[in-house]
Formats: sequence, C-alpha cells, structure tokens
Amino acid sequence: MSEPTKPAPGVLATLAGSVLGLMRTHLELFSLEFEEERERLIRALVLGVIGAGALLLFLVTLTLAALLLTPPPHRWLTALVVTALYLLIAVVALLRARQHYAGSPPPFAATINELRKDREQLLK
Repeated sequence: MSEPTKPAPGVLATLAGSVLGLMRTHLELFSLEFEEERERLIRALVLGVIGAGALLLFLVTLTLAALLLTPPPHRWLTALVVTALYLLIAVVALLRARQHYAGSPPPFAATINELRKDREQLLK
C-alpha cells in the first residue's frame, strides 16, 4: 500500500503565515476604525454639550425677557407660545439627529467588508 501524500511542511507554514498576516491586517484595520469612531463620538459629545448649554442659557434669558416685556394680562399666552416653540424645536432637532445617524455608515464597515471578501476568497 502506498502512504497517503502529506503536504510539504513549507506549504503549511506558508499558509499559516498568510492566515496570521491576514488576521494582523484585519486587527490593525479594526483598531484604526475603532479609534476614529471613538474620537468622532467624543468630539460630537463635547460639542453637543457645549452647544446645548449655551443654547439653554440663551433660551432662559430670552424667555425671561419676553415674559417681563409682555403686559401682565397676556403673560400666560406668551408663556404658552414660548413653550410650544421650544417643543417644536426639540422635535425637529431629535428628528434631524435620528436622520443623521440613520444615514451614516455602520461602524467598522471597512473591516466587515474585508472579512467578507476574505471569506469569499477562501470559499472559492
């Protein structure tokens, strides 16, 4: 009987080296994308907090000024209009924020795409 043919040790070492190199490349890509996503999120949060704080101070001051300048019998109407305006602004802002995140690509899209390509190549 003939012995089963074994692959040459060099072929297995080359294959293992290629797989490890591929994995290292994907981990580096994932690491870069993760860092970019983290920095983007931190920047958005900081700017959002600063902007929201400044806007809140402005709106409080504007509301107080509008209420104090309105004649006493009509102050309730002014308060109602200002409250409705704030509600409208909040709804529009939340809808725009939802659209912004719905339209952006998912995090780590490049890594997922590369893994999908590698899987397709291996299955051929």
